[in-house]
Amino acid sequence: MNRFNSFLLSLLAVIGISHAQEYTVTLEEHATEIVPGLTTYRLYVDMVNADDFLSSVYGGDTAPLSITTTTGFYNDAFGAVTADGINPAFLAFFPEMAADSWVTIGIDSQSSGDQVAPSTLQSTDQPWTDCFASGSEFDGQDVFIDDDTGGAWYILNGAPNGLPDENLRVLAMQMTTDGEICGTMNFQIFINGDGQDGDVRLTYTFCGAGTYAPNPEGDGCVDVTACNFDPAATVDDGSCEYAEFGYDCDGNCLNDTDADGICDEFETPGCTDVFACNYDAAATDDNATCEYSSCLGCTDVDACNYDPEAVYNDGSCDYVSCATPGCTNANACNYNPEADLEDGTCEYSSCVGCTDETACNYDPIFTLENGSCEYAPEYYDCDGNCLMDMDGDGVCDELEVVGCMDMMACNYDMTATDDSGMCEYAEEGYDCAGNCLTDTDGDGVCDEFEVQGCQDTAACNYNTEATDADDSCVYADSGYDCDGNCLNDADMDGVCDEFEIDGCMDELACNYAPSATDDDGTCEYPDEFYDCDGNCLNDADMDGVCDELEIAGCTDAEAANYDVNATDDDGSCYYCDIDLITESENETDGDASGSVNLIVSGGTFPYEFSWTGPDSFTSSEPTLSNLSAGTYVLTVTDTNGCEESIEVIIENVVSVAEIDALTFDVYPNPSNGEFWIQGGSNLTGMASVEVMDASGRLITSKELYFNGAPMQLHLGGVESGYYLVVLSNSKQAGVSRLFVH
Repeated sequence: MNRFNSFLLSLLAVIGISHAQEYTVTLEEHATEIVPGLTTYRLYVDMVNADDFLSSVYGGDTAPLSITTTTGFYNDAFGAVTADGINPAFLAFFPEMAADSWVTIGIDSQSSGDQVAPSTLQSTDQPWTDCFASGSEFDGQDVFIDDDTGGAWYILNGAPNGLPDENLRVLAMQMTTDGEICGTMNFQIFINGDGQDGDVRLTYTFCGAGTYAPNPEGDGCVDVTACNFDPAATVDDGSCEYAEFGYDCDGNCLNDTDADGICDEFETPGCTDVFACNYDAAATDDNATCEYSSCLGCTDVDACNYDPEAVYNDGSCDYVSCATPGCTNANACNYNPEADLEDGTCEYSSCVGCTDETACNYDPIFTLENGSCEYAPEYYDCDGNCLMDMDGDGVCDELEVVGCMDMMACNYDMTATDDSGMCEYAEEGYDCAGNCLTDTDGDGVCDEFEVQGCQDTAACNYNTEATDADDSCVYADSGYDCDGNCLNDADMDGVCDEFEIDGCMDELACNYAPSATDDDGTCEYPDEFYDCDGNCLNDADMDGVCDELEIAGCTDAEAANYDVNATDDDGSCYYCDIDLITESENETDGDASGSVNLIVSGGTFPYEFSWTGPDSFTSSEPTLSNLSAGTYVLTVTDTNGCEESIEVIIENVVSVAEIDALTFDVYPNPSNGEFWIQGGSNLTGMASVEVMDASGRLITSKELYFNGAPMQLHLGGVESGYYLVVLSNSKQAGVSRLFVH
């Protein structure tokens, strides 16, 4: 790691080697069973002075860093790469997060005040931060930083978390495993906070819990056969580098007899002349085996003796032995497309004649036209037959004359050859001039067409077509015309005015008169939506209120949106029964470390959160952290506009008292939706049980009495995922996480 290489030797000359020996590192057990079966370790740098500063932990090609475990290490799903990503407010809900593995300088959770979060540096070839990231490709794997780019985690000089605590030590790493932790790590320390003259780089190798001194000086390569042999080194540090086989440390061949730059061990004998038939492109040494005859031959693909294996043409190509003689002129009558050797036999007369396929004297043997073609007359073929004669009468269809061919018709055409079907004849009883053949009474109406009937225009059966009168006339009844229609019908109702009967004619009226023919305006009707007896026409729910008059709304007087006018409940009732439970932590010695956790139930999800507090503090988050002492007021508003407020007081205390929380277990976990709650010794009596999803939405709530025996709950039809089980009584509260699959 080139940018870290240049400091150590100059540093030792300034401050002396014995001074550095006073600094140690300690790997110690921090906790057990946060995650069952695993132990959580913390690594500290032990300082000498109260103002010594830990600047960075680093690694690279000249100062390798490695952290290994025999079984891998634990990363929590809610954890982080650096300690600054650990939010203490979440530990009550996700206690296993306390066992997450991370790197740091001086802090074990989110930074506060002037503290600074550690920064990280890594190369693309060694993404070491992924080893501390849950779910990544390298989750929980050994950490190595030893390439030429290197990597580190660091803070800038002056940040308070780089200074030692009251025990003169600075936290550098936490790791949780059921195996053994070993490693080699490099630390940059500013003695007395001096980033120039006090800059010291120390390397420590450790394995298991304990306190370790810096690695002794003088480490290096002690193998005299190595390229980087260090005659001053006393302890081999595993850094020896060796030349590749056949080469010295400068990359030169140990043996190269012909001085061609290829070591004798790697020479390949063979023919090196590119013009030889047996040229070997892989050969590096010519062994005098080149030959030049096996690849000679005819290389012309058009020759009869073409040799596809030949590389060089030896002039032996033959173009005759495989030729086909014949006429090669495409215009000749005897042209042979297969011939490729002209033999002088071409002739140009036998194929001359009529080449038009429509001509009567066309012959397919002719390929050259000489103008001798003969053609049939129009509409006929070469044999004198009609090309088209659909009726077979010997007259070509194109020459047919269409007309009437019946001599009895008035329009007979003696020139017609095809009957048109349009012959015209005199009407029966008439000649072609339209005169009657017989008219006895001379009235212009042929005797055959005389019509007997009533010729009185006042009669109902007056016949306009009658030509001869008879005694058949018929007349209308009094008051009616011949069609039975009233002569007088003022209201056009089909009843003659003389025969009208007054009364109510509307069948829907309560006083409808079936015999009435004239409505006299006396109809009486029920009120709208009712029948004549005062009953609802439509009353689906039989509540005495007609369906058309029903008013939908909330009918529960206890609901927040109760509608006094509503007659039908439409399921829209909602209740302003928001319940707020808070759990707070006081700040300690004015360090703004106070926090508030919140559980919301009742009302209608989603909720809006509005906090106010000292110094114009506001927030819309459900939970708060990094709080100073003061009174904080929360107003929660649900989706229906219902509000509930609660006041939380954060005090400034000298020490943090342990919260007396309800402790309980849920099992099985994961669960299919059915699970048991087993309480601890402090869970007795009546308690409220609430189950919420990951978004804080209440799934179910119950009041249960606990007497030491486990209690069963069932979540029906919920989606897979994490849920929070919250128990509370008048004085205590507790939370457990449940996974439903």
